Formats: sequence, structure tokens, C-alpha cells
Amino acid sequence: MDEIINQIISNFNFSIMIDINIITYTIIKIIDEFNKEKVPTTWQKRIVFIIVSVIIGVVYYYINSDKADIIFNSCIVAPVAWSWLAKPIMQRLGIDYKKVDN
Repeated sequence: MDEIINQIISNFNFSIMIDINIITYTIIKIIDEFNKEKVPTTWQKRIVFIIVSVIIGVVYYYINSDKADIIFNSCIVAPVAWSWLAKPIMQRLGIDYKKVDN
């Protein structure tokens, strides 16, 4: 069982996943600030995610010695980690780009 868990963990780069989620969140927050009352659409968020993932993936590929498949896996899992882990935690803390800061 330990070997299976180690194999799964070794197929992802968690710093890539964190970077993608933080940068995507920040860009969506900026878009939301510029739009004022209009909430960013799902497609806008997805496009931002894809662009950020490609840029971060390319940068990590050329800077680090990670294999392309590890970078690709991390880019694919990043939105899942956001949806299932980070977003519910942030909503509980009252941090959400949809809410207007007073």
C-alpha cells in the first residue's frame, strides 16, 4: 500500500498545482474587479486556467528537471484540487472572488 501511495505522489508536482491555482485565482479576481457587478463566466475562468496552465507548464519544463508527464499530470489535477480542497476551505474563511469586499 505504501508503494502505491508513493507512486501516486511521485506522479505529481504539488508546487505546480499550487502555482496554477493561486495565479488563476488572482487573475479571475482581477477580472472580477474590472467587471464590477458582472461575475466572470465559467468559460472565462476555464480559458484563464488553460492559459495559466500552459504558461506555468512551459516555465517549469524549461526551469526544472521534471518530466513532461509529471507537469501534464499536475496541470490536469490542479482544477480538481481547487474544486475539492482549496475552494471549500476558502469559502469557509469568507474568501471568494464572487463576494464584494467592503
